[in-house]
Amino acid sequence: MKLTHAKLKSIKFDGTQRKLADGHGLYVLLTPTSKLWKYRYRWAGKEQVMSFGQYPLVSIGEARDKRD
Repeated sequence: MKLTHAKLKSIKFDGTQRKLADGHGLYVLLTPTSKLWKYRYRWAGKEQVMSFGQYPLVSIGEARDKRD
């Protein structure tokens, strides 16, 4: 299920880091101080993670464009 602006805005940190999936390897990492866009992918058989920036400085659309 894709993330929406309303869902991201309303979600609060509850004491544990967690990932909110958007699809195709893109997710938001919820930390005590921020919401970070991350992209998980495989290169040469190994898992890699790329960071796209902090929400809301990087919007949902921008993060999806960078992923694609």
